[in-house]
Amino acid sequence: GLTGVFDPTPALGASSQLTLSVGAAVAPGGYTLTVRGTATGLPDRTATLTLTVSPPPAGPQISLSSSNLTFNVTHGGAHPPLQTIGINNSGTGTLSELNIGTITYGPGRSGWLRAPQLPLTTGPTSLVVQTQPLERLRPGTYTATIPVQSAVASNSPQNLYVTLNVAAGEQCSTAGAPSISLSQTLSGALSASDCTLPTGEHADVYLLSLAAETDVQIDLTTTAFTSRLRLRDAATGVIFELGRTGFQNARLTRRLTGGSYIIEASANSPSGAGPYELGVTTTSVPIPLDGDWQGIANDGNTVAYIVQLNRVIFFYADLGRIEDPAAAAYCYLEYGASASAEIVANNFQINWSAGTFRTTISGTMSSANSSSGNVGSIILDQHQCGGRPWLAQLPARTWTAERLTIP
Repeated sequence: GLTGVFDPTPALGASSQLTLSVGAAVAPGGYTLTVRGTATGLPDRTATLTLTVSPPPAGPQISLSSSNLTFNVTHGGAHPPLQTIGINNSGTGTLSELNIGTITYGPGRSGWLRAPQLPLTTGPTSLVVQTQPLERLRPGTYTATIPVQSAVASNSPQNLYVTLNVAAGEQCSTAGAPSISLSQTLSGALSASDCTLPTGEHADVYLLSLAAETDVQIDLTTTAFTSRLRLRDAATGVIFELGRTGFQNARLTRRLTGGSYIIEASANSPSGAGPYELGVTTTSVPIPLDGDWQGIANDGNTVAYIVQLNRVIFFYADLGRIEDPAAAAYCYLEYGASASAEIVANNFQINWSAGTFRTTISGTMSSANSSSGNVGSIILDQHQCGGRPWLAQLPARTWTAERLTIP
């Protein structure tokens, strides 16, 4: 019932730590242990240890397989995979009524975690944690705390501490890159010999200089591949905006201060190649709402979506727990548009039908700016998770969302 682990070959001058593990068969009480160490060419040594085994706490106790999770991602690179934490009962009785409390975030951007998923509300179970699909965070370290709680556990809540490390990725070299100016269109062609982005796509690099604040529209047009545009600050390499679309043409529209910028024209996949045209113009119309948006509702659930060419082409919403034992324990809504929802007069609407039950998402976006970007509100009417009539209907929810921009 008692096992010990240590390093039998420590480095010269280093020590080896003995770690003891007590099995369930060891009765509570006090024990005296004699540990004997032997090594070739050295005298044997013994040490006496005192071990106290305490009885398990009365009632259920929350035990996490780890209290820390770390996600590592490259700025502008691929999305990090999800991670799983085990939740067990280290006490007695039944650990039930498990749920996730309100996530709190450290300094910097908030809302970069999806709402964690608990497959079961009775332990043992696991906690599935993943980041939002739309984080466009500048390089740095971000932290969040996820409380795992239960009304029947005396040690509730137990906190899971999450760290997100965003590393500065390798950038395409600007050596010999052509310049592009306002009201100019240049022709180019993507090939396997071009620069490779952190996400695997090939890209051509162009330099843009602005003397003063300007509303800029950048268009990448082609018939050879689906397009992607990336705009970077020439001084810091920070990505200001990432335009990704399922259409052949891509557009970024943004108010830029005077300075130097880098435009990366690429395909939406590593295999994309062929001729294209890149144009930069000024615009006197209000800045469109293109970009990555994410937000949070009053109950802590998150939402994320992509607006491209003034159309909602992707939508994801965390809808929370379903306590019905016959239902999936966690509900979410994901929409990848083939016929995109167009934004008209700063409003859009997306409808789903599941049998006789219909889900409607409506959004109103404001052209006013916050400290982080444009602000919008998203309203979801009742949603039936799983699409089956006997599953729980989740009530309407309102999110306040911001367009992600890099300050």
